[in-house]
Amino acid sequence: MKAGALHVHGAAWAGEADIVKVEVSTDDGAMWNPAKLGHEQAHYAWRLWSFDWKGKAGDYSVQSRATDSQGRTQPQTAVWNPSGYLYNAIDQVKIHVA
Repeated sequence: MKAGALHVHGAAWAGEADIVKVEVSTDDGAMWNPAKLGHEQAHYAWRLWSFDWKGKAGDYSVQSRATDSQGRTQPQTAVWNPSGYLYNAIDQVKIHVA
């Protein structure tokens, strides 16, 4: 990616609860910044979000985590289960900014 203004976006889901907050980290989770939530929300529906970031040259691990209306925030690591169901850990994407 080229250095400068970068637009990060995604979707969050919480089942019966509402997504009330999404945060994004560009420094391996040391600091979390609020993302802008889309206006549309409903039970059992995805909630869109976006985050504008000024990327400088370097390698980054961009992470996102959501919090629902019951106060549950995505964990850093998922609880293992044999079928792989209910995976809900913090998502991350590694990028290189030139």
